[in-house]
Amino acid sequence: SYPLLLPGLPTTYTQTDHWLWRVTCQPDGAFIRRGLELVTDHLGTLPYGTVCEVKKKVVNGMGLNRLKIEARLQKDQVVGGVTGRADANEPSNDEADAFGMTKYSGYISEFLNPLSGQRGNVVEPI
Repeated sequence: SYPLLLPGLPTTYTQTDHWLWRVTCQPDGAFIRRGLELVTDHLGTLPYGTVCEVKKKVVNGMGLNRLKIEARLQKDQVVGGVTGRADANEPSNDEADAFGMTKYSGYISEFLNPLSGQRGNVVEPI
């Protein structure tokens, strides 16, 4: 066992309407996409070790598990730079919170795509 250190108040991470998952894919991290399908816009990449909130789990048209996530990171932590929101009808939240963190949301894969010739988890529940 090891201590889990995350920014913000502990009550932020004890909500029952979402789950906490950690990015475990090295060295690539987790690609954030605008929609469920792999052909949608790539918004950025969550680096290895990032903790994100999973809002829901769905299966896309190819049969791959996709997770709708929200993650709070400093802008320089996101590889590729997230340029948009996952849902166009959601208000933009580009401003940093009191801890200097910006909220990013979109869809990531739970597992590596078997068609890529690789297997394994991209993220795992904490």
